[in-house]
Amino acid sequence: MKKSILLLCMLVVAVMLLCGCTSTPPSEPATTAPTTEPSPSVTETPGQPLSFAEEIAIIQQRTDEAGPITMAMHTTTYIELMENPTTGYLWNATVTPGLAIVNDTYIPPADPMPGAGGMHAWTVEAIAPGDQTFTAVYHRPWEDPSPDDVTYTMQFVVTG
Repeated sequence: MKKSILLLCMLVVAVMLLCGCTSTPPSEPATTAPTTEPSPSVTETPGQPLSFAEEIAIIQQRTDEAGPITMAMHTTTYIELMENPTTGYLWNATVTPGLAIVNDTYIPPADPMPGAGGMHAWTVEAIAPGDQTFTAVYHRPWEDPSPDDVTYTMQFVVTG
């Protein structure tokens, strides 16, 4: 009797363990690199979360349409872009000589879930008059630059 109860318990435990080991494979492979082509059909809908690729596409559309921003000498502006360092992708920002990056920081997400992305923020100061540019490229630092890398560009006209 004790042997049959023990055997039954072992069978129940084995079935429970096997149930936990089954899963359905994803229908599409996950991609780690965001898309580089802004989609004209991407629109912001209140209350609807956007994927990282959709957010990048909207950012690119805004920078394409916005035109240069006028700044006075020694004023600052704040630029913030989504970033997920857990994927290996980071923003590499550069500025022309008339701009200076005075603060460069990563802001983690408010809910620190494993693998969640945050924001990368820069404070940029106008230090010389003329046409100036802030450029950031989203790529993995150990990989060679590629034309497929996502690029964010903001144009400025600094007045004296």
